[in-house]
Amino acid sequence: MAQRYEANTPSVIFEDFGDETILIHLDTGFYYSLDATGMTLWGLFSRGFTLDEACTRLDAVYEQEGTTLRDAASSFLDRLHEEGLLRESPATEAPEQSAPVESGPRTRFVAPRLSRFEDMEQMFLLDPVHDVTEQGWPMAAPEDQKAE
Repeated sequence: MAQRYEANTPSVIFEDFGDETILIHLDTGFYYSLDATGMTLWGLFSRGFTLDEACTRLDAVYEQEGTTLRDAASSFLDRLHEEGLLRESPATEAPEQSAPVESGPRTRFVAPRLSRFEDMEQMFLLDPVHDVTEQGWPMAAPEDQKAE
């Protein structure tokens, strides 16, 4: 049986902004940006599609040479899992196919890109109830005044 995954909620929150998806890992403080191909794969993997099922859906939409699409999707899946954005799912059944695969002219496949940003780490890790000054969030309290 092929492994299924799901979004690592509640540690990971994500939002689709149309041309970009942003993911925030609340346990690490890192946030991520996905390009168009990455958004498509995230949508499939986070809903429980296996690598084979995701590649079958992508194969109908994108042109690619040889195993380029599968290799890129597999590497992307590995990275999502390594970053803790996805976790293994206990599901054994295929997810409901909410949208059919569109037929028509296929577009050129571009490998998915996951960009990680660490510049907001301290703010995301800040406990807004206990680790702030009297002025409130996002004003961090000095280390000697933080709640234990």
